Amino acid sequence: DTPLTRSGLKAARNLGRTFAMKSVEPDFVYSSPAMRCVLTTIEILKGLKMDKKLSIRLEPGLLEFGAARFGMNI
Repeated sequence: DTPLTRSGLKAARNLGRTFAMKSVEPDFVYSSPAMRCVLTTIEILKGLKMDKKLSIRLEPGLLEFGAARFGMNI
């Protein structure tokens, strides 16, 4: 799993802030179990100021088909 860069983390948090400005308030949050996806989701939730309110539901079915070549099991 390729780690996120600082700019990627910042972009995810900014996306969360944009969602917040548009009054987006998700009831559920799903993520692939890939670490970069989980980290992206966490940063989006931080931007929304919902990281303490919502749990991330990991969904193995969202893992990319090419993940096996990086050592991830589907």
